[in-house]
Amino acid sequence: MQVKMLIKKCKLVLGTVLVGFVLFGAATTSIAANDTSASVMRLEKTTGDVTLTSSSGKASQIIEKMRLNSGDDIKSQSKSYAYISLDESKAVKLDANSEATVNKSGNKLKVELKSGNLIFDVEKALKSYESLEIQTANMTMGIRGTCAQVEVRSANVTSISLLDGSLSCTVTDRNTGRSQSITLSAGDHADFCTGPGYLNNCQIITRKAVTEDVRGFALDYIYDKVSLSQKIYDQSGLDFRYISRKQVDDRISLDEGGGRVTINTGRTSPEARYYYGGN
Repeated sequence: MQVKMLIKKCKLVLGTVLVGFVLFGAATTSIAANDTSASVMRLEKTTGDVTLTSSSGKASQIIEKMRLNSGDDIKSQSKSYAYISLDESKAVKLDANSEATVNKSGNKLKVELKSGNLIFDVEKALKSYESLEIQTANMTMGIRGTCAQVEVRSANVTSISLLDGSLSCTVTDRNTGRSQSITLSAGDHADFCTGPGYLNNCQIITRKAVTEDVRGFALDYIYDKVSLSQKIYDQSGLDFRYISRKQVDDRISLDEGGGRVTINTGRTSPEARYYYGGN
């Protein structure tokens, strides 16, 4: 009788322990899935056809506000957009037909724009121990606190329209190793050019940005952000404070239809400023 009671008590204790492990595991999983840490990179939402591939090449099913890992690659198709948060004060919107890879190591963040366009918005200036870089095939920019549109026009040309703040940029020719650096101010537009046909195979061409430089996907990002549009106006003079939803949609349709506004690169404009020199 005593033996049976002992066995029964052992089973009860063992069952309690197992239930505890199960509950602990479920709670841990729940916490991981709902991690709202400010330092977590997330794919906040997508519109249309967007794919996510890990650094190992594995495709992932996309869900809203999903956590991103270092090396994840996000690619959008036609009429498709992706919204990425690098933390609570750093946002990136990826245009249609664009591709970017996100990387994080401690307090160091990097977004590599492989093709297409993005707009980034850093609301708060980075701390001294933080860093954020946007990188393309031929240039790198170090960001402290600013908003800008970045466009990969080809493997040899990257364009930036700086909407507020300042931005330190370096362009490098992959074949010769020549490089150029410049600090842009709010309202500047710059083309970073490398390869044959450009001075010393490495040239920065700057001019003042105009509202037509800003693509529809970026206007859509700015549209309902009153404080951002006011800050852009105060710092650059570019006025998006009173744009209508129809104007935004019309510009998106124009971009998607291949009927983009022609942007003067500044090469023949008397207003253009040319930045030469180099290593």
